[in-house]
Amino acid sequence: MTLPRPVLTKNNGKLTFASEGIGFCFRGVNVQTGNYTMETAVRNEGCHLKGVCVYGNSTNLFTIGVEEGKVKLYQIEKGNQTELFPRTVDAPEIYLRVESINARFFRFSWSTDQQAWHAFPDGPTALDGIFLPQWGKGVRAGLLIDAK
Repeated sequence: MTLPRPVLTKNNGKLTFASEGIGFCFRGVNVQTGNYTMETAVRNEGCHLKGVCVYGNSTNLFTIGVEEGKVKLYQIEKGNQTELFPRTVDAPEIYLRVESINARFFRFSWSTDQQAWHAFPDGPTALDGIFLPQWGKGVRAGLLIDAK
């Protein structure tokens, strides 16, 4: 499966990420450690999911993003998409964060002010990413748009 090409522009220190096509558009990096944190801000507008992603391949990934005024966390395993967390948020900009623990467990959180973070799952629990393929290009972390 070929993903649409991302369109990246930089202006006033901000990176804008857009898609040239329909479907998942991902731009990421091969992480060099099993423990890392990735954070971004997205505008709370539009109907397309946009956010951060832990990407094994196009059929195995986690993504937390903003879609239609809601923060949503999805798990896609073997092509089957499950919405794990939806929350309506009334703010013009939402900050999203993913934390990797030992390249297998993941915590996701969101904030409207970068001070008060709301985690999913709550507490010290993390989601198990055992289903993410570790071979080939390995797990990548990056930005995602789902231009359905």
